[in-house]
Amino acid sequence: MRRVLLTMIVAVLAAAQASAQNPLNIDKVFEGDLAKSKNAIEILVTGERANRIELTTYHSLAVENEPSAAAIIERAVAADGAKALDKEVEYRGNHIYFGFYTLPTIKVNDKPMCRYIMYLNQNLASKKPTDKVTLVYIESHRDAHYVKSLIAKNK
Repeated sequence: MRRVLLTMIVAVLAAAQASAQNPLNIDKVFEGDLAKSKNAIEILVTGERANRIELTTYHSLAVENEPSAAAIIERAVAADGAKALDKEVEYRGNHIYFGFYTLPTIKVNDKPMCRYIMYLNQNLASKKPTDKVTLVYIESHRDAHYVKSLIAKNK
């Protein structure tokens, strides 16, 4: 038990250190008022639970029935997406409907760490639109193909 707790603490500290050295615009979303809203569901998985699915960090925020959410999150995602090494983006009108971004890697414990952002604005869905916006940030040593398959498996 002590070993598991120590491993979790080290993983969280390493992720925090990496994030502090490479701040993202979406960090402000996860730390801001939207994440504290009664209409938001935030999930943060690190440590052993994340390692089981070959991730280091899984951080998601789903916000429903919050009119300002889409604009705030989209602005942050677009700013971080501008620095992406690779991206798949679908626009509806002048807004991002879906985006998957592969960000530049960072060093964590002298190992390269891959970083990904996934964004979905269900307000813009062509079939059954709902007032829901989802933001996901992932860190992993695995490639984008693996991460996409993991997300697709959990839809």
